[in-house]
Amino acid sequence: IHMTIEKTTTDEFNLVVKMDLKGDSHFVSPNANRDFKGKFYMNLGSYTHLGFEGDIIEIPRSVEEFDSHPYVNGFVNWVKVNTTYKQPLHIKLQEDFVAYGRVRFTIEPRCTLEEIPFIISYKNGVMTLIESKC
Repeated sequence: IHMTIEKTTTDEFNLVVKMDLKGDSHFVSPNANRDFKGKFYMNLGSYTHLGFEGDIIEIPRSVEEFDSHPYVNGFVNWVKVNTTYKQPLHIKLQEDFVAYGRVRFTIEPRCTLEEIPFIISYKNGVMTLIESKC
């Protein structure tokens, strides 16, 4: 996983998460219609200065397929190739701030829940991302 901030216009930014998969690893797309415990998910909590704007963009877009595995037994959007996610960010107040967030997903077939914290800093009009070490 590699995360960055992408500036799209003067006051608009995207949180960019690149998922590079190894071997036969895969995970459930945030675009899956059903609820799965380990579905790819990003969260910023509730901050007065920053929030997510609109839907997450998945590149390439996952395709729904039928999986007969007993734990799935239905349709699911598996992400099986390297995929980039872009989540537009909305700056609510134009003043310096720090916001804490996380990316969460279950990597299959290991069945391990991964939770990666991150920090977004906005200072003097410059937004940066800090990958948390804890």
